[in-house]
Amino acid sequence: MAAEKITLEAGKTYRNKGGSRFRCMSVNRDGSAVVCNIESGWTCIAHNTAQFPTGEIEWGHSTDGRFDTGAHLQAQIDMLDDLHNIISCAAMECPCVSAEGMEMIQTLLGKLHVERWAKMWQRAAEGERS
Repeated sequence: MAAEKITLEAGKTYRNKGGSRFRCMSVNRDGSAVVCNIESGWTCIAHNTAQFPTGEIEWGHSTDGRFDTGAHLQAQIDMLDDLHNIISCAAMECPCVSAEGMEMIQTLLGKLHVERWAKMWQRAAEGERS
């Protein structure tokens, strides 16, 4: 299967050929992108990115590779925001959710909110240390 060259979109999460999930944190003028591994925090600038018909991506080479706690925390916060929005929208659009189901959804959204704020405080503390 042939891959097609693409420019990653900031704020979108991609899966690479190795199965890892990378969040695109920003896109540079030259089309390269700062990406952060959601699980490990490994952050780099991906150059010459291509996407396969399966949706998986790979890049020709990377530069400035490092473990970046701030980028990792921000990627996790962004993922929590995405999850919160998806669940909220799905619950609001589905009239079939029972009162008990809605209560469970509200509990889950509350937990996501708490987790998000914990990550934001952690990110702020990391910023003070650097």
